Amino acid sequence: MTNPISLLTFRISQQRLALPIDKVREVIRNVPVMPAPAWTGLLHGIIHIRGMVIPVMDLRLVLGSEPSIDTSKTRIVIVEMLERSAGFIVDEVDDIIPLKQEQLIPLSSLSWEKKTAVLVGIAQIEEQIYLVLDMDYLIREEERKVFQELCLKLQQNPMEITKKVEKEKL
Repeated sequence: MTNPISLLTFRISQQRLALPIDKVREVIRNVPVMPAPAWTGLLHGIIHIRGMVIPVMDLRLVLGSEPSIDTSKTRIVIVEMLERSAGFIVDEVDDIIPLKQEQLIPLSSLSWEKKTAVLVGIAQIEEQIYLVLDMDYLIREEERKVFQELCLKLQQNPMEITKKVEKEKL
């Protein structure tokens, strides 16, 4: 018998995507995101939630689409990525769906271009197809080091980063 897994399903435009639930820390309503200055190397900004400063990226931009449009359904999915917390803005969160291992077609069994390495695989749930993302590969390799360094700075001294961002907004 195979171990079942669960996926958090969500949408970016009309695209149905999913994340393994064990990578998701929480889902929050969209909150104001402090824009990230160029020196951070981020695509979007940072949020301050429950005493933590978390980098946030617009998943549309990460996946090469137009920036998100804020609606009442927009959410920020807080995930564990590269052993750090990060947020991704998504258009809409659908559900948490249990999945049998057989329902997940691993990327390794498909012949895809290298840029699709952001996928773990494809899940078929009833009539719907979901692209299952691999959180650790969503950002390019050269951005990973910048991301990890920024997260470390945010953990060590969040107020310094917040003050620096606020100062640049003036």
